[in-house]
Amino acid sequence: MEMQVSRKSKLFCLVTALLMVLVVFIGAGTSVYASDLNGFSQEEIKGITNNGQYGEYDNNLTIAAEKLSKYFVIKDNRLEINSDVDTISKEINVSKEDAQLMIDAAKELPTSIISPRGFVGVYINLGPKVRKMSGWAAGTFAAGYVGFYLKQFAVNPVTAGVVAVISAGTGAAVKWAVENGIRRVPVGKNIPGLNMSFNVNVP
Repeated sequence: MEMQVSRKSKLFCLVTALLMVLVVFIGAGTSVYASDLNGFSQEEIKGITNNGQYGEYDNNLTIAAEKLSKYFVIKDNRLEINSDVDTISKEINVSKEDAQLMIDAAKELPTSIISPRGFVGVYINLGPKVRKMSGWAAGTFAAGYVGFYLKQFAVNPVTAGVVAVISAGTGAAVKWAVENGIRRVPVGKNIPGLNMSFNVNVP
C-alpha cells in the first residue's frame, strides 16, 4: 500500500514538474514572439503587411527605421540626415552606397508633408534615388523619414493609435514596392471623422 502511494506521489510530482517546464517554455516563447512583433497585435501585423502582400513582418527594419529617424534634422529650412556615411551604414546595417543615397536623398525631401485627405495614413511616391537603394534600405529610409514626422500625427489622441502601425507599414510597403518596381503605395487605414494624411514624395 505504501509502495502504491509512493508511486502515485512520484507520478504526481513528475507530471507537476513537466507542466511547470511547459508553462515556462510557453511563456518564453510568447515573450520572444511578442518582441519579434515589436508589440503589434496579429491584426496590426495584417495591416502592416497588407494581409501578407508585402511579405512577413520584419522587426529589424522597424528598429532600423526608428534609429534612422533620430538623425533627421531641419537646418536652415532644409531637411537632412545629421550624420556621415560610415555611422549610418553601421547604425542601421546598410551598405555605404545605400547610406550615401539616403544622405543625398534626405536633402531633397520636403520639410512639411501634412495635407488634408480623406485617407488617414500615408501615400508614398517613390523617386529614382530611393529606387536605386536595396528594398530593405529604401523601406528603412522611407519609414525613418515618416517616423520623423509622425509626432505631428500623434497630436490628436485618436490618430496616435495608428502612428506605430503607419511607420512600420511604410517600411514594409516601400521595401515591397522597390523590389517589385512599384512607384506609389498607400499606407495606414481609414479612421471615421478624420481627414488627415501624409502625402510623401521620396526622391
